[in-house]
Amino acid sequence: MITAQQATMDPSVWRLALIAVLGACAAACGYLLGGSHRSRHAVSATAHSPTVASDAQDGESARLVHALIGAYDTSSEESVRLFITQELNRNGVDYVGIAPDSRFDSETARCVATEPAPTAELDGRVAHTDRPGWRRRDGTTVYRNADVTVWKASR
Repeated sequence: MITAQQATMDPSVWRLALIAVLGACAAACGYLLGGSHRSRHAVSATAHSPTVASDAQDGESARLVHALIGAYDTSSEESVRLFITQELNRNGVDYVGIAPDSRFDSETARCVATEPAPTAELDGRVAHTDRPGWRRRDGTTVYRNADVTVWKASR
């Protein structure tokens, strides 16, 4: 029988376990995104406009990318977030952050909230990024647009 003391683990052990699991996910993601699992005779995809990731693309690699993005979103550890970002970058998936005070663009961001603008000049500009976006470096896939808060001038 396991005692309560044996079942309790030091938080640093949990962090190491999480990093190990994320490392394994990132390695699998790199394997799938890198194309080393495909036949040598596979036909390359033609260029097309950005699509939502889970459409007709490799379902496994899209699921792994979404899983890593979800782990990024739920982690409060900066080192884990940095590791996930680096692994996604190494595999052609880029972080999309929207700079404060930039003009809101619905092609790259999604407005999830508004705040009163301190000045009229800030109307329609990004106040801050609530959640980053992610997209393939080659521009073919948008995994998620950035969620932002936009300044709104009072009328």
